[in-house]
Amino acid sequence: LSIAEARCVLDVGANIGMFTMEVKRQAPDATVYAFEPIPETFRVLEQNIGELECSDVHLYNVGVGSQDDGEISFTFFPNMPGNSTSLPSLKNDSKPVMDQIFGKATADFLYQSETRTAPLRTLSSFIREQEITSVDYLKIDVEGGEMSVLNGIEEMHWSMIRQIAVEAHTSQLRDQVSET
Repeated sequence: LSIAEARCVLDVGANIGMFTMEVKRQAPDATVYAFEPIPETFRVLEQNIGELECSDVHLYNVGVGSQDDGEISFTFFPNMPGNSTSLPSLKNDSKPVMDQIFGKATADFLYQSETRTAPLRTLSSFIREQEITSVDYLKIDVEGGEMSVLNGIEEMHWSMIRQIAVEAHTSQLRDQVSET
C-alpha cells in the first residue's frame, strides 16, 4: 500500500488528522476527504489541518456507516479520545487488561465516558455527492465499526477504490473485513 502517488484519499475515522497530514506530506497534490464524528476531536482535527494551509483537504463532522441520513451514537472517552467508539462493548473487553497495566484508579479515569451523537453517512452517498470517480486510498479506523463502513459501499463503487487499509480490533472482525 502506498499513498505517495495518491490523488484522492478518504480518511474515515480521521481522529486528530495524523494520517491526513502524512498524506499531504507524501502526496502534496492529493485531495483528502477526512471524516471524524466526535465534535471535540473534530475541533482538534480542524486546528491541525488549518496549520497545513491547503484548500484540498475537506473535513466532515459525521459518522460513516451502512445507512444514510440517520444518526449514530458514540461512547466518547474524554481521557483517551482515540478510543471513542460506536461499539463500547469492544472497549469494555480491554478494561481488565488496562486495570492490570495501569492500576484500577488510572484505568477508571481513562474509561470515564460520555455519549455523543453524529449524523450518519454512507461512503457511496458521499462519493455520489462529491462526484468522485476514483479513490486511490481508503483508510478506515473506526474503532470496531469497520464492517458498517464497508457495508455502506455500494457494489458499483468498489471498482473505483484502488487501495484499502482497515484497522480491525479483533481477529473475528479482521476475518469479516478480509472476506469483504
